[in-house]
Amino acid sequence: MFALAVRYLTGRAVATHVTKREAAEWPPHPGRMFMALVAAWGTRGRDKREKDALAWLETLPPPSLRASGCGRAEKTVSFFVPVNDKDGNPDARHKAERHFPSVVPDEDTVYFIWYTDVPSEHRAALAELCHNVTYLGHSSTLVQAWLSDEAPPPTLVPIQHAARTSPMFRWPMLGTSTPTGIFWE
Repeated sequence: MFALAVRYLTGRAVATHVTKREAAEWPPHPGRMFMALVAAWGTRGRDKREKDALAWLETLPPPSLRASGCGRAEKTVSFFVPVNDKDGNPDARHKAERHFPSVVPDEDTVYFIWYTDVPSEHRAALAELCHNVTYLGHSSTLVQAWLSDEAPPPTLVPIQHAARTSPMFRWPMLGTSTPTGIFWE
């Protein structure tokens, strides 16, 4: 068994729900964690050992999660943010409405849990990637991540067939880094 553990350092999580832009995503989708690892890999020079560890992680089934409940941090406020320049003309920019919904987790740490062992050739690379994950979701959501051989019991486990009331989370498809929906209960 191993887990990727993530501690929310500011006591709140800012991440937009994939289908409701004004709603917060909680718990964090495993696909979001995977993409944070990919971002850490990309900013560190794209080390081959780390790429191999990510490729191995993609071969695993979706993880179970240990995540607490949460409360709303604050009312979601609309902001108007300038969009990127079109044709290099900063005077032609307009402002688009953006939302930064957030929640306050009841517990500050989330675990993504797999019931297998990390092969020795990937352990150091995966631990280093975790060490270099600085945020999960919006860049204001500062986190500390680490590779762990222990985790509390999961609160959500993936299932094959789910009722529409089960939450759906994203996890990358093998070899693509493109998240796909998997149900948990």
